[in-house]
Amino acid sequence: MWQKTGGNGDNVRRNLYAKASGADEKDEGTQCAIFLHTIGEEALEIYDTFTFTETEQDKIQPLIQKFESYCTPNTGAQCNVLPEDIFDGIKQKPQLIATGTNLTAYGGAQVPVKGKCVLEIEQTADRKTEVEFFVVKVPNAKALIGLQTCQNLELISINQISEIQEKKVDIIEDYKDVFTGLGLVEGEEC
Repeated sequence: MWQKTGGNGDNVRRNLYAKASGADEKDEGTQCAIFLHTIGEEALEIYDTFTFTETEQDKIQPLIQKFESYCTPNTGAQCNVLPEDIFDGIKQKPQLIATGTNLTAYGGAQVPVKGKCVLEIEQTADRKTEVEFFVVKVPNAKALIGLQTCQNLELISINQISEIQEKKVDIIEDYKDVFTGLGLVEGEEC
């Protein structure tokens, strides 16, 4: 339905189903309901774990972003992070290079950056890789290796699904009694 594809095709693919079904012309609360109705039971269980602020309630973009965040592998960081106290403990200290990069923690807090350095990571005796780390001023923190480095070191892999078989359900046909008439419930008065 609202599939993230990357690049300029994002909005086109994400809204393909919404446009075809007319959902894109509905209010955001209805768009959220349609999205949740179509994603399946397992995804609804994931949805039940999300928390929304008052301003995020019944908004389609925060809903999609929460699913995208959930589906992103949790490597601890999107970049390599080295706390200042660990950096200070390195005997043959690498050069610390000034950087204008700003880092933001998962909860939205700004992380103070002291600079960046390049360290050699030894995976095995014959496999060494130079990796850039951001040195941060966060006491008692742990060093984190980001997603790209984890993939480069083959610590994790992300497998793409090449084909998805969809089970088509004609909701209107299956629930014809709900979609015909004026929408009055028997025994109820307007």
